[in-house]
Amino acid sequence: MAFCPGETCPHRGFAALVAFEGSRGRRMEEALSASPAELARSFARLEAENAAERQRKARKPAKPAPDRSTTDIARFDAPEARGVLVTISSKASPARQAVTAILYGREGDRLVVALAVAENAEAARRDAAAAWRSR
Repeated sequence: MAFCPGETCPHRGFAALVAFEGSRGRRMEEALSASPAELARSFARLEAENAAERQRKARKPAKPAPDRSTTDIARFDAPEARGVLVTISSKASPARQAVTAILYGREGDRLVVALAVAENAEAARRDAAAAWRSR
């Protein structure tokens, strides 16, 4: 995992290489292959559930969060891997965005996933490809 934060880095971002084995790897591959949009929605639901739990513990009524962003998903191919590009943009300021590039492929019974988060698609794809090559 590599992380380059804030002002100290000319290309802010995050990159990681992870592997899933057995049934967990099969489920993750199915989610990425069949419907990455559903995977993104499941992460959003998880965050909403966590927020509701925090509200419940604080004994405050939960307010529905306004829809502040849009999510676009595109597929791409890379050598030895399949890819998904997820772009989340602010509705108030569409130029403000975060992009996640995900490369994934099988190595035996393991699903290897390289992912990178950056400020634009080119940087995210570059960093995910670098993580993928490092495997």
